[in-house]
Amino acid sequence: MKPARMLIASALAFASLAAPARAQTSNALLSGSLACATTAQQVGSAALSTGVFLRAADANTGKIFVGGPSVTTANGYSLPAGAGVSLDVTSLGLIWFVCQNTTDTLYFIGH
Repeated sequence: MKPARMLIASALAFASLAAPARAQTSNALLSGSLACATTAQQVGSAALSTGVFLRAADANTGKIFVGGPSVTTANGYSLPAGAGVSLDVTSLGLIWFVCQNTTDTLYFIGH
């Protein structure tokens, strides 16, 4: 009988090593485009589960700068035309951006 108990104990130990199930979230896929301004503005306010990807439009003629609420063209993360950045954040409200030109566009997609 001892071998049977050892087999059960081994199976239980193996089961406890399995990867945990990933929790499902109710946050929908979000995407959109934002018109640029020369003063800092928030990307949005929606909650995110897995972060967001931001991309400057290919046709932009200036740079977009990404950061926190005090972002400026001097201290933000620079996105020239066609460039993108992935951010692991829980809310669009944590991301601010400012642009060199009001004719440029910032795209975003996240979940």
